[in-house]
Order: sequence, then structure tokens, then C-alpha cells
Amino acid sequence: MGNFKGRSFIAKNHLCIIIAENTTDVVIVNISSYRKGSPLSDNSCILHKGDHGFIKHDSFVVYQKASITAKSVLQKLLDSEHASPASQASDEIINKIIKSSSTSPYLNPKIQQFIIDY
Repeated sequence: MGNFKGRSFIAKNHLCIIIAENTTDVVIVNISSYRKGSPLSDNSCILHKGDHGFIKHDSFVVYQKASITAKSVLQKLLDSEHASPASQASDEIINKIIKSSSTSPYLNPKIQQFIIDY
């Protein structure tokens, strides 16, 4: 399997971005609409229209739903009708998401360690 870091796809009407990988696994984050003042919105990493082709208004990285997924499982998802490819995320956006992950109170420490390691 090739490199996945930076690839993005749409699943359940949400943008998903792969921000880290090792030889067998990837970290996937979900992007959701930002609503100022909403207790569900994590302010750690706000993305704006133009940061990615799919983003049409202010959005946030849902670190709480970040996951470590086997590359083989991800490939099956990408090959299925449950996900559709989206444009590659830029290195600038990937770096912003990674840097901001350390400030999110919602990111699982195991996932944070994976990001640090890879």
C-alpha cells in the first residue's frame, strides 16, 4: 500500500483527513461545521473556506473522534461505496492539524503519542 498521509475522503457527509501513518496504521481525523459557542465545537483547530476544497465555511477538527485505523481496513473503506475521494490536504493544513492536536483536551493520549512518534 502506498502513502496515505494527506489523503482525504468524504464519509457520512464529513471530510476525513489522514494526518499520520506508520507501516501498518493511520490516524484519521474528522472535520465538522464550527458553531461558535457550541459545547460540541473544539476550538483547538479551526479551518476556513479555502483551506481544503470541501470546506465551505468555518469548520473544526473533531479530535474526540480521531482514530487509529489499519491501512488494510482504510483501503477497504476507500474501495467501498461508503467513502468518496476528496482532494489532497496540503502540507500546511496537515501541519496545522498536527500542531493543534497537542492543545486539544479531547484527543485520546494513545492517538497523540502515535502522532508524535510518526
